Amino acid sequence: VRFEFTHNINGRDIYVEGTLDAILFLSRRIAQGARGNVYSMIDVLKEEHG
Repeated sequence: VRFEFTHNINGRDIYVEGTLDAILFLSRRIAQGARGNVYSMIDVLKEEHG
């Protein structure tokens, strides 16, 4: 299994913050045993503000 994450940003701090939030979200999900699920940024935001 290979997982690659690439993101190019030019002066857009909000994109960096969102990317880091998504990485932390996925890390928590994987730690909880989630496998093969598909998430969107809405899932990330719901957890953060829920």
